[in-house]
Amino acid sequence: MKFIRRFSVPVFLLFLVCVLFKPALAAILFSAILAIIWVDLHRTVRQIRNAGIDAMAVLERYDRDADGDAVPVLVFETVEGKRIEGNPLVFLSASFGMGMSHKKEAGAATEIRYHPDDPARFLLKADESTARTILWLLMVLVVMAAAAGIAGLLGYLEING
Repeated sequence: MKFIRRFSVPVFLLFLVCVLFKPALAAILFSAILAIIWVDLHRTVRQIRNAGIDAMAVLERYDRDADGDAVPVLVFETVEGKRIEGNPLVFLSASFGMGMSHKKEAGAATEIRYHPDDPARFLLKADESTARTILWLLMVLVVMAAAAGIAGLLGYLEING
């Protein structure tokens, strides 16, 4: 993800040029960016699932993200005694409604599993299957964007900018 943040402006400009002049290349560039995100998220989720450390966290509060969605802020201690406060790597937004969100009141305890080398990267144990679902959906999107771009370059699909 650091790669994407570091080169976000040049990649955005390249994407804009591709959209204007060769939209099929924009689709391939989009799929490449999504693939980079997928690889990073997949590696992290796999490491957390296989070597993660279980802990109990307390829901500190809900913050709002840029879209206005409620984002849980959890606090927990690592086995070394370090206090971590942060957001889960993947979670169901509390804005979806009470039935789907695991929304709880501040102070509620919940199980998490954190990355052994980077405890700030953690998953709610209840949302581990959600992380796998998001990974599958992201992979489908990568394949569809790449296929559309390749089909556009080969002339099988007309993509207008």
